[in-house]
Amino acid sequence: MTTDDQAQETFPIPTVPDEFFDEFTVLLKQLETVNERATLKLRKIYSFLDKFSDFVSTFTVCGKGCSHCCKIGVGITDLEAKMIEETTGRVRKQPKTGAAHADPTPCPFLDASGACTIYSCRPFNCRTLYTLDDPEFCRTGEPHFIYGSSDGQYSVYFYAKLNEVLVRLNGRKPVYDIRDLFG
Repeated sequence: MTTDDQAQETFPIPTVPDEFFDEFTVLLKQLETVNERATLKLRKIYSFLDKFSDFVSTFTVCGKGCSHCCKIGVGITDLEAKMIEETTGRVRKQPKTGAAHADPTPCPFLDASGACTIYSCRPFNCRTLYTLDDPEFCRTGEPHFIYGSSDGQYSVYFYAKLNEVLVRLNGRKPVYDIRDLFG
């Protein structure tokens, strides 16, 4: 995979509109100063990412019906697992010793048609990974240009900062693959 800077040279990525920086500044201040449940803070993060996703979708090729990336590892925090439980009623299982799930099996929340059944509460990592070139490369595993990250190494400013907040909200609890908790 290549960096976002290399992708910018190959694929025209528009400048992020100022409105996102303004909203982001307000969001960060709220996340740092307002005393509220961590799940409410996570919902605010997700809300911002959903709005930002509308912008990102103007230059990426990801779309409804494509679920190739739903077969790669998806690290989720304890906080995200809690939100999935609260939203879906599905109870997570006890994971084994924190080992990452290595099999490229479909996400346990994909339905038979390849649609995400937890789209409204999908994890941070699902909200921050987009491809700029042929989505078929996601299926084949060929190196290609992405916007965001699948491994937590974020070069997109908003993603990096919000991931830092998410890590703090999660505390010292481990991160597991979604398949290890709900598979």
